[in-house]
Order: sequence, then C-alpha cells, then structure tokens
Amino acid sequence: MNVALLGPSLQALAQRSGAALADMGVLYSALSIGYLVSTPLVVLVSRRFGLRPLLAAAAVIAASLGLFAVAPSLSAMLFAAVLLGFGQSCTQIGYVTWIGLQLRDGNESATVLNRVLAFYGVGALFGPLVVSACFQLFGDALPAFGFVIVPNVAVTLLGLLLPQAQAQVSDERGGAARGASALLRVPAVLWMASLLAVYVGAEVAFSSWVTEVVIRTMGVDAAQAALSASAFFGAFAGGRFFAGALLARTGVMRGLFLLLAAAGCGIVVMLLPGVPLPLTVAAAALVGAGYGPIFPTVTSIVIQRFPGDAAAVSSVIGGIASFGMFLAPPITGWVLAGAGGPIAAWGVQLLLIAAMAAILARLRPL
Repeated sequence: MNVALLGPSLQALAQRSGAALADMGVLYSALSIGYLVSTPLVVLVSRRFGLRPLLAAAAVIAASLGLFAVAPSLSAMLFAAVLLGFGQSCTQIGYVTWIGLQLRDGNESATVLNRVLAFYGVGALFGPLVVSACFQLFGDALPAFGFVIVPNVAVTLLGLLLPQAQAQVSDERGGAARGASALLRVPAVLWMASLLAVYVGAEVAFSSWVTEVVIRTMGVDAAQAALSASAFFGAFAGGRFFAGALLARTGVMRGLFLLLAAAGCGIVVMLLPGVPLPLTVAAAALVGAGYGPIFPTVTSIVIQRFPGDAAAVSSVIGGIASFGMFLAPPITGWVLAGAGGPIAAWGVQLLLIAAMAAILARLRPL
C-alpha cells in the first residue's frame, strides 16, 4: 500500500510543494536511493542480528508516511521518499527471505512464493482506493498517508513477535555464505539483478503514471482515473496467485516470456485511439497480470541457488534492481509532460518489456 499511494497523489504533492508535476518523478529516484542505502546495511545486520531488525523495519515506513502527510516542500518529500525506500527495502527483503527459506527445499517454491506475494498486490490495490476516497471525502489525497500509518505499525509489531528459529536453522543448513563482492562476480546474479532492475523500473513507472496517462487520454477526473491503478494492482495480485498454473504448464523461463507478452499487449491496447474507459481499465489489468509474477519467480530462483546467504543475495539483487526505480519513473514523467505525451510514455514501457525479454534470452543458458 505504501508506494502505491504515491502515483495517484502526485498532483496533490506537486500542488503542496509548488513543484511542477513532471518533476515529481524525482520522488522515485529518492525512493531508489533509500533502497540503495539499505543494501550494505541489510547484509551487515542480517549476518550479525538475523532477520528480526528487517522484519520490524516497517516503523521506518510509518515515519516516512507521517512526513509525507505534512511535508511542505519538495526537499522534505524527497527525504520522506528516501526513508520510505529504506524501510520498504528492509521490510521486503526480511519477509521475502524468511518465507523463501521456509520454501527453499520444496519443488514448487516459485508457485508458493508467488501466492504469498500476491498479497503485495492486494495491499497495493487499496492504495489508490484510499487516495480516491480521500479525494471524495476531504478534497485532498494527502490524508491517505496518515491512514496507512496504522497497518505499518501493525507490521512492525508482527516483525517483533514473529518466531525466527526456523528461518535461522534453515539458513545454517544452506552452505557457505558469500560476501556481496563475491556474489557480484557470479554472472547469473548480475543478469538476474539486471532483469529485476528493468522490471522494477517498468512496474513502478507504469503504476505511478497510469492515473495521469488515463486523465490525459480519457479526460476523466483523478478519482475515475485511479481505478486503472487499482485494476493494475488487483490483476497484479491475481497474476501472482494463479501463476503456479501457468508455470506448471510452461516451465519458468517460457512462462516469464508469456507474462511479458501479456503486459505488452495491455500497453498496446491502451495506446489505441478511441478506446473507452472500461477497456482502458481492463488493459491496465492485463499489464498487472503480466508484471505480477515476475519478481517472486526470479526471487525464488535466486534464493534456491544461494540458500546459504539468502538475505545477502536478496539484498544485492534488490539494491541493483532499485536502479530501475531511479531512472524509469522520472524519465516516464518527463516524456509524458513533453511533446510525446502518453504515447511516448507508454512507448518507454514497450522498450523496457523488450529489454526484459532480451535479458531472459541471455539467462537461459546460465
């Protein structure tokens, strides 16, 4: 829910800060910096203290959301975005690693991890809905940040109480740990990190700007346009939950190619002239269904290959992946606000999908 608040709130944040809407994409660059800063700390903390501090890092997210709710300037919002990226990275790596360690000996770890992480999409679905409700109730999107502090406090308490023994035992059986520099010398790690970097950039750019794209192409208000973001995240969750059926029939690599093809088709439909709003919303959902399973599937492969130091490799992969968030959302915003408009912005999406397909083709023999 946390990052999903940003896209539908960009206009309100721009108005409060006095910045141009096209420049608000730099919030995602700041978010990426938070992810990058977390990478060496996650490696250090997980080895010294285990996963407990990572599982309780939602407290940092709650603090960042409180700052977003009251920040009067773009500089304050950028600091809030760095905090949000840091907290998101630690929390995500902590929980994904904990779950992945429980599943690493199973034959269907990619399927199970996809189903568990489907609830990422469920939470993200509610982000635009909370923003839309705040628009209708208060005439402002920014109270949404205050409301979402509550579930982050709950996640912090869960992280403090969650038993850790099983995860620690599993990790001890996983083999010798590798340092971050050693992992970066493994070609498969670099290629999978590159794949996730492009993926993260594409997913965040689409979910962040789809509301504005629909406003510009359909001429509807923000509350109606936010439905496209909710449709994206709803299908995002559904795609993850049912990914196992696809992967069981096609295999992991072929399934990933088919998911990219589905996302590309959704983008193309949104670019067609004269498309009505319901079909535009359905196309956004198709993009979500295509994008959803990519991250859990690739992550499950990484954890299975490096079970002895799952938190470290997840952190390295996540840190490199955050470069996509640093570049793609602001580039998309600048293109959208420029002469190219929505067509050029979604053209960037198609280029990113093509790049992911090329990296997958390179990964096959590794």
